[in-house]
Amino acid sequence: MGLTASSTQHGFCKMNTLTANIKRALMFTTTTLLSVNVAVADIVIDSDNSAASLNTIIAPANHSQGAFSDNAGDAIEVNDTNGANGTLTITGTVTSAGHGLHILNNAELTAFSNGSVVESSGGASAAFYLQEDQDNALTNAGTIQNTSTGDGLRIDTEAQTTQDFTNTGTISSASGTAINADVAMTGAGNGFVNNGGTVIGGGGSAVDAEADFTLTNSGTITGRIDHSTAGVLTISQTAGSIAGDIFSTADGAHSLTLTGGSITGNITLNGTTANTFTLDGATINGNVDLGDGAAHSVTLTTGSLLGTLDLGANTTAVSINTGGGDSVTVTTFDSLIATVNMTGAGTFNATTFNNNSTVNQSAGTANITTLNIGDSDTYTQTGSGVLNTTTTNVGNGATLTLNNQGTGIIQGTADNQGALVFSGNYNTDSVLGTAANTLASVTVNGGSTLSLDQNADVTTFNNNGTVNQSAGTANITTLNIGDGDTYTQSGSGVLNTTTTNVGNAATLTLNNQGTGTIQGTNDGDGALIFSGNYNTDAALGTAANTLASVTVNGGSTLILDQNSDVTTFNNNGTVNQSAGTLAATTLNVGAGDTFTQTGTGVINITTTNIGLGGTLTVLNQGTGVIQGTSDNQGAVVFSGSYNTDAVLGTAANTLAFVTINAGQILTLDQNADVTTLNNNGTINQSAGTANITTLNIAAGETVTQTGTGVLNTTTTNIGAGSTLTLLNQGTGTIRGTSDNQGALVFSGSYNTDAALGTAANTLASITVNAGQTITLDQNADVTTFNNNGIVNQSAGTANITTLNIGAGDTFTQTGTGVLNTTTTNVGNAATLTLNNQGSGTIQGTNDGDGALIFSGNYNTDAALGTAANTLASVTVNGGSTLTLDQNSDVTTFNNNGVVSQSAGTLAITTLNIGAGDTFTQSGSGVVNATNINLGNASTLTLNNQGTGAIQGTTDGDGALVFSGNYNTDAVLGTAANSLASITVNAGQTLTLDQSSDAISVVLPA
Repeated sequence: MGLTASSTQHGFCKMNTLTANIKRALMFTTTTLLSVNVAVADIVIDSDNSAASLNTIIAPANHSQGAFSDNAGDAIEVNDTNGANGTLTITGTVTSAGHGLHILNNAELTAFSNGSVVESSGGASAAFYLQEDQDNALTNAGTIQNTSTGDGLRIDTEAQTTQDFTNTGTISSASGTAINADVAMTGAGNGFVNNGGTVIGGGGSAVDAEADFTLTNSGTITGRIDHSTAGVLTISQTAGSIAGDIFSTADGAHSLTLTGGSITGNITLNGTTANTFTLDGATINGNVDLGDGAAHSVTLTTGSLLGTLDLGANTTAVSINTGGGDSVTVTTFDSLIATVNMTGAGTFNATTFNNNSTVNQSAGTANITTLNIGDSDTYTQTGSGVLNTTTTNVGNGATLTLNNQGTGIIQGTADNQGALVFSGNYNTDSVLGTAANTLASVTVNGGSTLSLDQNADVTTFNNNGTVNQSAGTANITTLNIGDGDTYTQSGSGVLNTTTTNVGNAATLTLNNQGTGTIQGTNDGDGALIFSGNYNTDAALGTAANTLASVTVNGGSTLILDQNSDVTTFNNNGTVNQSAGTLAATTLNVGAGDTFTQTGTGVINITTTNIGLGGTLTVLNQGTGVIQGTSDNQGAVVFSGSYNTDAVLGTAANTLAFVTINAGQILTLDQNADVTTLNNNGTINQSAGTANITTLNIAAGETVTQTGTGVLNTTTTNIGAGSTLTLLNQGTGTIRGTSDNQGALVFSGSYNTDAALGTAANTLASITVNAGQTITLDQNADVTTFNNNGIVNQSAGTANITTLNIGAGDTFTQTGTGVLNTTTTNVGNAATLTLNNQGSGTIQGTNDGDGALIFSGNYNTDAALGTAANTLASVTVNGGSTLTLDQNSDVTTFNNNGVVSQSAGTLAITTLNIGAGDTFTQSGSGVVNATNINLGNASTLTLNNQGTGAIQGTTDGDGALVFSGNYNTDAVLGTAANSLASITVNAGQTLTLDQSSDAISVVLPA
């Protein structure tokens, strides 16, 4: 230290000692002349005789001193003239204005025992002045005190390194220093031992040491402990108290071992040498600064430091080893580069822990109000360690690793700082990061589970284990879910991210609305499950990072308005797609669930599987196979126009329903396998085969087949005003939705395999387009049948109200086909060939139109031609019989078989009866012809009056038989076309008033 009152007193002390010696020498000059350096006695009482009490005790005699008061000088002086002195015992109060007890250099006592008071009232003096290193221990059980500004105990000249000094009494200075040590005080190892005693520094310092000083305290020390200049300060306290600062400016390996008692004051150590600090049971009410000099050694076991522990800039090792059931408290812990090892099973308590180095906690519980982990520093928990904080601030590049359950807010020191690693299971009780102090990263290690029920604000969250989020909002820039790991949301938890990357075989389950892109870590990675309702605000998978799967759980609704790239999409709830493109390999719509597209949404899927009772509604053009999950499952609704690029249903996985909404167009150029197809709009089939159990075409709508499209149905129902146009061969019953509904157009050739219309569900119309051939071998029930091509009927019954055969077209009946019509209109140059009995009026579309051929037997039930719509021709083929009992209006009637007319009027321009054929009239039948030509060996039998010239087809052909009365109105045979014969049957009258040419005439007898 510098020049102080203490050092000044030392100077004065030496002068006073010299003066005392000189006085003593002068006192004895009358008897013996001695040097000032030679004493004749070792223990001198009142050496200057200022109190007129001079007494000399010759060594080695013991001395017991009672009460004594000296006016000046040393009350008791100990020299070493005759060797070691005996035991000095103080039994009364010894006081002096100078030194109370002065042991000179080289002086030794066998023992010192103070049971009373040694006192000095001198401001420059000491109550006990020790200048010799004693060979025997010194003990103070009484009081050593300076009642002024001087020292209680002063040590100089020779270091005390041999024996300890034990104080069980009191050492004090009223206004000075209690213990002033200019030389070392280390004793036999314990140095100054304050064993239950009291040390009081009234001037502020209890101890002022300028060399090595060892203090072993279990008593009471009041005042500062100042250590300066040089040497090592060693303090060991097992009990008692120190009320004052401990301050050393000396460079030395200082050591403080505090195992009990209390210290009220600050501890400050300086220098460049490593210090040792041990807190094992004491209480420190103040700060501890170990200095920045070197790598200090710090051990904290039990006790309390109710201030700041500053480890300095170079401390490398701190041990916190608190036993089970014990605790150590440090109000503020400051660590720079130290490695702090928490290994004990007890409890460490701190208000503020500034970790600017490394902390390894393997055991025990750390209860810290505020833990600050400095930039790039670490706090690593292993074993059974527990960390409970109110707030943990993790600096930039710093890492906090937690192995066990703890408590407290964990956040960045500033925004986007600090890494938090969960190496064990953890259940949050406070936030992980805040909006203003986000964590740079949170990592959940493999095999660990984080139960997240608080808010979290994190830049990067790496989940390599299990995260269960039941509450709170997690605001995360990037969430990475490792391969095979899970992030499961339940309760009220919310997850807001910018980007979530889901690893291979990893699963993210979302129960509540959140935000952010969710994609695979790599292409085709990760499963996303919506266990609650969700409205997308960003993509679900990207083109480069598709999701392996997306699943919408039962009862949940996904509103999809963003792009999605997914391998397998499992919809077991409800999906409403209003925008964005969903690109997936497989879309599975679960049983009873719905996927509804609105707005601008697009679905591009390789395969869509729709479960039983599930519905997919498609508004916009997309791609992919759409089929049932199993056979006859799923409904597809086209709420917008669509052009197929892949099949709708397959043979093994038919769709239960396909519906085209009103006003929409389905362009069908792929195969389709559907149980029920409801067309409420327009279908244009240009390719592919549509296998449909039931096709319903709503009123006013159309299904139009072009190209190579094929339609195979079990039943097609066509509504009122709607049209089915078939270009290619198909199958199935085609009928009206109700009676007399629907138009069927054959724009290509067709061979029926089932009915066209039924008795209860007739078709309103069938049209066979020009150039097309219909092979009709099934029943048909139609209101209007427009044949503008070719109809070949080989079987079945066609019940048609109106059959229109276009100009030049044909309707040919063979086999067992039956044609029942109300009216058949045969167009110009058109031909109707009937092989079997049918019904209905048959007439020309216009007057003189159409050819009617009977290729089989027929019995008329209605007119053949009418006055306004005559037939151009009627032909009865050879071998066929026409039973004619209705009116007929025909231009040319060619009878090459048998005609039996029993009723009606046959109005004919020309009747040609072929060779060997017969026309036999009976009943009320009438033939009115212009010309009747009878072929060779043919016979015309007339039973009733008629009209017209009757002649041979060639000269001498034909037999005319009158089986009833007749009055000619025209020739019977001509010169060029005579009749072979004319016969008037018995009882009949022929009134002949026209020319006749016949080879023979047979008249009744």
